Amino acid sequence: MRCSSCEPLLDCYVEGTLPAPKMRGVRDHLRECAACTSVIAELRVVDALLATTVKQELPPNFTFAVMAQARGLPAPSAARGSLWTMFGLYLVATWIGLSAGLWAFGARASLATLSLRQAIAHAIGALSGAAHAFAPATPLVVGGMVTILAVDCVLIFGVIVFYTHVRPRLAAHLVPLEVS
Repeated sequence: MRCSSCEPLLDCYVEGTLPAPKMRGVRDHLRECAACTSVIAELRVVDALLATTVKQELPPNFTFAVMAQARGLPAPSAARGSLWTMFGLYLVATWIGLSAGLWAFGARASLATLSLRQAIAHAIGALSGAAHAFAPATPLVVGGMVTILAVDCVLIFGVIVFYTHVRPRLAAHLVPLEVS
């Protein structure tokens, strides 16, 4: 038997749970191999240490003292971004999307190289081209865009109301429940 096939069996050998033929094979290998014999000695030391554990007695008010210290600590708070930061990122993403739409619907020249008047003319032309592309569905597209913007406004208003009014009241309501 080689060390590579014997090492996985050493723990079971120390516990005495190996079948008899494998026990004999490991025993024969241990007579010839000093490295595996030293591993067996370490396993027996570890088993002896685990068998001699001492149970620690805790003071009678241990739980109360730990909970009192925990109540004295400041409440953890999750790091959150500013509402204005989220709104700014939303606006940036919206303008990127609008710019991509204008580019996709045929703005011929770069808007950065044009004068403001030309840029507005190209933007209106692009929007008019998009409207003509969706001619039969234009009322649906406009209705969909207005609906999306209205939902966005309601969501932003809801987030503002939640963070300014509901969340502080909810936190104040939950604190007494945690103390009980």
